[in-house]
Amino acid sequence: MDMKQLRERLMPVLLEELHECVSDMQRHLMSLRQNPEPSVREMLVNELYRAAHKIKGAANAAEVRPIEQLCRQMQDILTAVRDGQRTIDTDLLTQFGQAVNFLEISAVRLRDGSLLGFGDEIFH
Repeated sequence: MDMKQLRERLMPVLLEELHECVSDMQRHLMSLRQNPEPSVREMLVNELYRAAHKIKGAANAAEVRPIEQLCRQMQDILTAVRDGQRTIDTDLLTQFGQAVNFLEISAVRLRDGSLLGFGDEIFH
């Protein structure tokens, strides 16, 4: 099996991870916008991290670099939040919302065979 065939076989896995994890991420972001108590906030940050990690792994395997790179950025930021080096504020929640929208649009474009463009950076 050549690399192209392998990527084609891995694409459904990526699409499934996107479907599942994007929905989870949207729910977690909505919950974070309600400014929950610290223990709930910590759990939501961890869940966002796990979802980004799952998508990143599937994107890496399928060689879809824009999605992999975005999820890597998300993980880096969430690690900084967990380590107390960054706080979750309205701007960060907005940026994460944009990132999740990008992932959702990417899933649609991958399903219909469109090429992905990475465009402007989402995170500052």
